[in-house]
Parts: sequence; structure tokens; C-alpha cells
Amino acid sequence: MLMLLDPGHVDQISDPDIRALAAQRFRELAAEEPYDPDVHGPFAVVEAGDTLETIEAATGCWLKTSLFDENVQYGDEGYMPAFEFLEEHPACFEVCFIFSDGGYGTLLFVSKSDAMDPTVMRYCREFAEPAYQGDTTSGGSHAAST
Repeated sequence: MLMLLDPGHVDQISDPDIRALAAQRFRELAAEEPYDPDVHGPFAVVEAGDTLETIEAATGCWLKTSLFDENVQYGDEGYMPAFEFLEEHPACFEVCFIFSDGGYGTLLFVSKSDAMDPTVMRYCREFAEPAYQGDTTSGGSHAAST
């Protein structure tokens, strides 16, 4: 997993479409104030070999664990996802978690590469909404509110 705490580090993302989307999200967060990872939170690019468990452990984003009952896991009856939104883009899935009323959160970018963990891909496909296509910045339906 590639953790990004600085907009200048988007060049570390190998996929050009994911790189462009991450750069756009950094610009959106910095539209009214400079991006600060301690205020806004990190970005994470999920890579081949990352699982729901390793993503959850590294980011604190509850993917496998249910929102209302930590004993209920993804795949169990009664599972409730904890993300704010999960959108499907042409090259990736974008998953947003908000952890505070101040807006601190984590943004995950999950490539659609065939090398990705099948359970991670199934999770994303199961819960994803299509990204808003009217936004020429590649942003999703949430882009207008950021």
C-alpha cells in the first residue's frame, strides 16, 4: 500500500488515471486552505497483495469490520459498510472514510488491475456507485460538495 501525505508525492502512483484522480482530490482539498495531512487525512493507494484485513490494519478504515458491530464481518448477514462513499471510476474504485466532524478522513484508491485481491475487488464492486460523469475533473458525485 502506498500512503500519500503530500500532494507532491502523487508522482509515485504508477497508473496515470489514478495519479490524475489523486492529484485532483488534493487540489479539491486545498481549494480553501493548504492541504495538511493532520487536518485532512492521508490518501492510500491499495496495491496487489493488500487484503481487506491489511488495508483495515494500515489505515483504520473498517472494510472487513461492520460499522455497528465489530463481531460482524464482511460477508456476514447484517454487515454494514462504514465508508462515506465508494465510487467506481474507469481505472479504480475510490473509497472515502470520514472519521471526524472536522472532515478528517482517509481516501483509498483501489486499482482495477487483475493482480488485486479478489475479495477486495468483490467488496468494491458490491458497494460501488458510478462516479458522476458530468464532472470533467474525473471527480465523483461528492466533488461538488468538497
